[in-house]
Amino acid sequence: MATRHSWRGLRVHGPLCMTIVLMSILTHASGNGQPHQRVAVDAVAGITAMEPDQRDGAPSAIAQPPSQQPSSRPSSRPWQERLREAVDLSDFPKLVELTRKGVDGQKGMAAAALASLATNAESQVAIAKAGGIEPLVTLARSGTSAQKENAARGLWNLAANDDNQAAIAKAGGILPLVDLTRRGSDTQKEHAAAALSNLAVNNTDNQAAIARLGGVKPLVALARRGTDVQKMHASGALWNLAAHVDSQVAIAKAGGIEPLVALARGGTDTQKEYASGALWDLAARADNTLEISKAGGVGPLVTLARSGTDTQKKHASGALWNLAANADNQLAIVKEGGIKPLVALVRSGTDTQKENAVAALSNLATNADNQLAIAKAGGIKPLVALVRRGSTDAQKQKAAVALRNLAAHVDNKAAIATAGGIEPLVTLARGGTDPQKLVAAAVLWSLAADRGNQVAIAKAGGIEPLVALARSGQSAQAQFLGTYARGALSNLAVNAANKKAIVQAGGSFALQGVISNMRE
Repeated sequence: MATRHSWRGLRVHGPLCMTIVLMSILTHASGNGQPHQRVAVDAVAGITAMEPDQRDGAPSAIAQPPSQQPSSRPSSRPWQERLREAVDLSDFPKLVELTRKGVDGQKGMAAAALASLATNAESQVAIAKAGGIEPLVTLARSGTSAQKENAARGLWNLAANDDNQAAIAKAGGILPLVDLTRRGSDTQKEHAAAALSNLAVNNTDNQAAIARLGGVKPLVALARRGTDVQKMHASGALWNLAAHVDSQVAIAKAGGIEPLVALARGGTDTQKEYASGALWDLAARADNTLEISKAGGVGPLVTLARSGTDTQKKHASGALWNLAANADNQLAIVKEGGIKPLVALVRSGTDTQKENAVAALSNLATNADNQLAIAKAGGIKPLVALVRRGSTDAQKQKAAVALRNLAAHVDNKAAIATAGGIEPLVTLARGGTDPQKLVAAAVLWSLAADRGNQVAIAKAGGIEPLVALARSGQSAQAQFLGTYARGALSNLAVNAANKKAIVQAGGSFALQGVISNMRE
């Protein structure tokens, strides 16, 4: 319950703007050897949004003079016209053929066209089917500077497709992309980092391959001192890589935690989002939780949980959940004022924010001082509300676990009852999922150590479901469930009326040789 991985859905795409692309690619491409301006249609990272590139002064490419163009042509029309027609018709085989066999200028322009067309799912499939991945990998490995840039952008967009992820890796595309993140131009680094990020989305083979081929160190370097766009793509790639256990170790070893903490503290909104997502996953490893705290990560995560965007709050609360599994980090989170924003998320956050915040509070509540602090911050009422009407089974179960930890403090036993916590716990014990029943029985056991609660639990109809649970089967979970239910019945039986009711409900077996009454 202490740790978890975040869901990784980071995909980055390039916006579709082919009219602008072709006009700019073909302007001045008359074979006179003069540079033409290429308006780069590069993606701005985002899960769903696609926006135009805001960079000024995109790099230029050089058109080949006529003497260097192929002497044999399928028609007398200029190749630029045929390229425009291929783009207009989405003739992917022709574009792929130019990418593979054209002269340098043709290869670069065809690669740029494929990159821009690859911004939708249908085209991503069609380009791969036409054999476009292999020549783009070749250009990324050994093309001219402009060809590498366009090829990396094409692979970036194509890698948004799950099948293409595998195909790019099979074609040897990971290593040249890693090389570009290390030694490429600024734009090549941006595109290559984004491509590696897409390749790593929910693909464990690619995550392992990127780490094995040396991709972690240059991504960490970009996250530390790259341009803003490089930092954004690098932190996104590190987030996706951090889903893999080996990468969690590699990122920390490469010094990746410190720049991610820095981005979580002072980056752009997107950088903060990606960095906090990476820290969430990295904190699934116990060693990393200490390193994150040592790097000053607790403070910025608390700040994001308090006042970040919805996505930042989700990631930050998930990271705090994992960090709070460590006793020293629990103290640091409280010192940074982390309890109040977590309580606020339990009260009014999104479903995932609520689940993460509840789990973080549950971990924090293993500390006796924090049990009182959470209650003082108003944490009991929203937890009770989630047990009663949480929108997911996970919310109900996690909220019940948090109440179980809070109920370890004698003052909180009565407070949970006052907040109306007994009735929804009895409801879970009667009709919840098996894990919910297990937790509900444990909470009722603890609450029943309070004499006032003994009466309240019986009045809420708690005896009958506890007797039923005490008869649980022989599985390990059933044995735990039976133990908790018998413990609760034992505490309830301190009250004479309850003892009689337990016997009448057929629970006399549960009162013989049970665990001694719980008196925390």
